Amino acid sequence: MAKPSKPSKPLAKTVKPKPAVAKTQKAHSGPAKVTKLSLAKNQNKSNAAAAASSERKESDRENLVHSYAVWITKNSNVNVSENSFSKNLSDGVALCRILKKAGVPRVSFVDYSNSNNQMLTLKEKRGNIAALRRSCMLVGVKDADKLDYEDFVRISNLNKKLVPFLQKFSQTLSTKKIRYQTPNHTP
Repeated sequence: MAKPSKPSKPLAKTVKPKPAVAKTQKAHSGPAKVTKLSLAKNQNKSNAAAAASSERKESDRENLVHSYAVWITKNSNVNVSENSFSKNLSDGVALCRILKKAGVPRVSFVDYSNSNNQMLTLKEKRGNIAALRRSCMLVGVKDADKLDYEDFVRISNLNKKLVPFLQKFSQTLSTKKIRYQTPNHTP
């Protein structure tokens, strides 16, 4: 029997080209493994960032309260301390005095600070806050109509309502060319 003749050259194999992988792309298939450790590290980073942000906000609030306490004390001759900030403002006298000194018309409020040991009643305090609200609306303080006595009494409202109101209050007084400059602070 005759042997089949062998080709002189080997037959070329057909090779499918592999898809090119970009240098920045990883050449593996399947999802990346997520371990409990990597999740914990990411959670710790997130918690640390949130804590730092919270500390900055608290520091900013303390700076604002300090600058407003100094500004209000200076312009109203009512001693306003940082430790009892809301309480010192809750009778409305200090802010009404600032409005009156600034020349805002029709600011009428009850003020016993010059008399001997006479205290304002709750009704008088509420009346002063209402007078403050009306006068602020006349001058153009935004959101003054949303302010009430409870906003001054509740400590939880300090950041939500009182400090933002004081920012608008002082800003409005300075932009209306009323005699007072805003307190020195960074928002």
